[in-house]
Amino acid sequence: MTHLYRIICRKRSTEIEWEGDGVVYWKPNRAGYTDYIREAGLYTALELDDCAGNGFDWFAERVK
Repeated sequence: MTHLYRIICRKRSTEIEWEGDGVVYWKPNRAGYTDYIREAGLYTALELDDCAGNGFDWFAERVK
């Protein structure tokens, strides 16, 4: 089974609570950012390996 993940950008978010106001997500194909969970990209674990970042500026939230 392949799990999917949303990427939350800690650097741009004012809150780090899942699905709360102030959370900023990465869009599909790492093509920018969105405040709306429905516009967030879904990534596989292998795709997360290709994501770059500095000092814990993002984390992955597993989609249920």
